[in-house]
Amino acid sequence: MKHTGTINISTERLQLRRFYKEDADDCFNNWMVDEEVYEFLSASPKDRKYIEEWLSCADEVYAKNDTYYWAIVEKESGKTVGEIFVNDYSEKNRVAELWWTVGSHFKSKGYATEAAKAIVSHLFNEVGFHRVWAKCVDGNIGSERVMQKCGMEKEGIMREYFYDDKTGEYKDLVVYSVINQTHRG
Repeated sequence: MKHTGTINISTERLQLRRFYKEDADDCFNNWMVDEEVYEFLSASPKDRKYIEEWLSCADEVYAKNDTYYWAIVEKESGKTVGEIFVNDYSEKNRVAELWWTVGSHFKSKGYATEAAKAIVSHLFNEVGFHRVWAKCVDGNIGSERVMQKCGMEKEGIMREYFYDDKTGEYKDLVVYSVINQTHRG
């Protein structure tokens, strides 16, 4: 594998790049405090102090060339509208788990799909991953559509895998993946 770290990636409507301290306002205004964004996540909305502390560590995190954590920036407005990142990976198995979050005001524009397609392509063609997978809470139709549009196939359901503090219920997770057919081995 050839780790590249979080390099700039440009798509038709998006710039995928590292986060900077200057992104604090956009993170705060566009998704990190947005209740709707956290509907299907185990995390809770963040406050400004958390966001600023989180961004203050960015340089340290990005110093490692195996960090894959992008800000999703809308080219037209220059606003940071979400995030996409490799949550976990296995070097030996060449497998990466992909996560994304986009603010509710920017959903249904295809931004998550556009970003995910670009990142999957990068992880396969530049880094050398063999398999990229993602998961979401059963019922998160938007995330399932993103996975499907990225060529991922449904692998199954992890039954009652996720405990939702907000509802006090266990929820199923749906798992999807795509295999790199170009670079095998």
